[in-house]
Parts: sequence; structure tokens; C-alpha cells
Amino acid sequence: MNITISGRHVEVSSAMRDFVEEKVERLERYLNRIRKIDVVMSVEAGKSTVELIVSTKRGQNLVAQAGHDDMYAAMDLVLDKVERQLTKVKEKLKSHRLRKAEPEPGSVRTDAASGEEAEETYDEVVERMDIETAG
Repeated sequence: MNITISGRHVEVSSAMRDFVEEKVERLERYLNRIRKIDVVMSVEAGKSTVELIVSTKRGQNLVAQAGHDDMYAAMDLVLDKVERQLTKVKEKLKSHRLRKAEPEPGSVRTDAASGEEAEETYDEVVERMDIETAG
């Protein structure tokens, strides 16, 4: 995971850089598909703004921005926003995986060992259709 920290109209101190790196590295526990994180800090009219851009391995970009009088507080606010976005992405991935594992409706067969109904696999359906069309 690459972390890029830059500042607009402000010089990023080493203490701030260490703080940001420590906080941003924890985002990987929410989603392990993070490829790159860009942190842009700026100060305009006395207000500190932090923008966080998270790039995932699938080409998805999550963007969050937060402002506050204090740069450290702005960083905490933007991290909260990105954590919510990452949680949402992870939940979507889990729900899609579960949906793929569910059997298709109408594909039911009986299991000879237990005598109960069991799902028919795709290969079995194709084989059955080939036999029906050939016969």
C-alpha cells in the first residue's frame, strides 16, 4: 500500500506526517484491497482541510474531505468518513459472495444417500439437457 502525503499552502511537518501514516495504515483492517492512499492537506482562510483518496485494487476510488480549525481534528473527521465508506464496500463484497453461493431456484434433485432434496449442479443440468436433446 502506497501512501502519498502532500500539502497545499502548508508545509507538512514530520510530526504530522507520522500521525497521518499511523492513522492511514489502520484503514487496511477494513479492506485489504487498498492499493494506494493520497492525503492532501490544505489551509485556506485559517481553516484546515484534509482530503483522502483511497484507490482499491479493482480501480474503485473512495474520496472524502473534511475541514476543521485544527489539522489533526480534520484528519480524524476524514478518517471517520473513509472508514464508513470502506465498511460499506466490504459489506457489498460479502453480500455478492453470498448471493453467488445460493442455488438457483427450480434446480432440485433428490440425494440418494439421505433421500432428501439436493440442488442440481450446472454441469448436471447441461448433461441432462444434452441427453434430452440427443434422445
